[in-house]
Amino acid sequence: MDTPQFTLRTVDAAETDRVAEFLGPILFEIPLFAWLAGAEEDAVLRRWIVDLQLVDAIAGGNVHAAEVGGELVGLAIWTPPGWASTGVPVDFHDRSVELLTTRPDALQRLAEMNRIAGEHELAPGDACVHLAALAPGQRGARILEALVEPAFAAARAAGVGVSTMTSVPAFTAHIAARFDAHQVDEFVVADTTVWIYRWPGAEPLNVSDGLQ
Repeated sequence: MDTPQFTLRTVDAAETDRVAEFLGPILFEIPLFAWLAGAEEDAVLRRWIVDLQLVDAIAGGNVHAAEVGGELVGLAIWTPPGWASTGVPVDFHDRSVELLTTRPDALQRLAEMNRIAGEHELAPGDACVHLAALAPGQRGARILEALVEPAFAAARAAGVGVSTMTSVPAFTAHIAARFDAHQVDEFVVADTTVWIYRWPGAEPLNVSDGLQ
């Protein structure tokens, strides 16, 4: 089956709810995020975890979506070389404090994940792909490559590489084979293996003409 025609574009803050609704079911299929959310079905906590991935990246223009017929089929979160967060919005910070104060177990899990991941950082100066997600059932190699191309373009312009940290075996296999990426680190959080891969050359991908 051929990959359908799709459109790529940058996501803006007005679309946060729509994007969060798309990302949530995909995110919690990943064991690391399922562990972070906890065993109990806590819809408020789960939405906060999704927003934690999105709010800062959307504000920086670093979330890209793929659509087919107006429907979201893919999403990528990335940051350009040398990117530094300006911090989350005040309302999200206040919401985070209130939520985690009433969920000490979730705060403990988040602190554990941040502590371990902080000991295994991505290469300084690289463009970074933080997340790439496809809708269930999508045949996604070309869509996936188009979604991450902005990170490659930014890396090529700066003369640096592209790094990613992932706990999804299928994604690691794809990036290793397709982009000639090399595993540079591996660690475990809550019985889940996390890999860091880096492609030092950031070669052209020959995908779409650009974001629309």
